[in-house]
Amino acid sequence: MSDFDKEAEREKLRKKYANERQDREATQRMSDLLLQGATMTNKHCDRCGDPVFRYEGQEFCASCQAAGQVADTGGAADPEESPDPAETAPESEAAARAVADEERSDPVDTGSQPSEVRDPEPESESPSSAESRELPTETRSAPTGADLSGAREELGRTIATLARRAADAKDPRRAREFLEAADEAAETLATLNGR
Repeated sequence: MSDFDKEAEREKLRKKYANERQDREATQRMSDLLLQGATMTNKHCDRCGDPVFRYEGQEFCASCQAAGQVADTGGAADPEESPDPAETAPESEAAARAVADEERSDPVDTGSQPSEVRDPEPESESPSSAESRELPTETRSAPTGADLSGAREELGRTIATLARRAADAKDPRRAREFLEAADEAAETLATLNGR
C-alpha cells in the first residue's frame, strides 16, 4: 500500500538530529571560549577545518582539543548516554585552559608560519628576569654572512613549501593565507638580499 518505511525515516531523523546536536555542542564550545575572552582568528584548523582561537597568546582549535579530551577520558560511546552540552561546558572551559597552559609551557610549531618565533609571555616580571632579558640584546652582534645565507636558504624553502600548500589547498581562504605567508616570507628575503 505505502512505500513509507517508518523505521528507516526514524533512523534518518536520528542521524540528522545527532549531527545537529554535535554542531550545537561545537557552537556552544566556541561561544564559551568567546565569553571567556578568547579571540576567533581568521585561521582554520588543518585537521578539522574549524576556526582557530587565540587565548592568552596561545592559538588552538576548540574542536580538536575537545575531541582529544573525549578520547583521553574514554568518552561516551552511545549518543543517548552523552551528557547535555550545558553540563559539559564548564569541563570544556577547564580543558581549554589546561590546554592553553600546557601549550604555554611547551610551545609547538604549527607549521603555519615557520619563520615566526613565539616566546611564552611571563606571568609576572621580576626585576632579575627583566635585567637578564636585556643582557643578551646588549651583547648581540650583527649577523654574519653565514647566518644570513642560512636564513636565506630557510626562507627560500619556506616560500616553496607555502606555495605548494597554497596550490594544494581546497579551501580558497586557506590558499590565500598560505599565499600571504609566502608573500611575507618573500618580502623578508628581499630585505635580507638588499643588505
